[in-house]
Amino acid sequence: MLAWPDIVIIIGYFVIVLSLGAYFSRYMKSQKDFFLAGKKMPWWIAACSLQATDIGPETYIGVTGIVAASGLA
Repeated sequence: MLAWPDIVIIIGYFVIVLSLGAYFSRYMKSQKDFFLAGKKMPWWIAACSLQATDIGPETYIGVTGIVAASGLA
């Protein structure tokens, strides 16, 4: 069971996220603006986002399995 501070934090988080979404949605005119950031995103932010998206839990599990199978560990 969640205590009242936990519930307040969760509700506050959702209020902040929804408020930010409502505020910044004014700048989105089309799907192209949404998916390509209006072609205004610097290359290094896109590269960092791509790298962060590529690394996930399956990466760590898969690499560990490959290393163990090859006899390095």
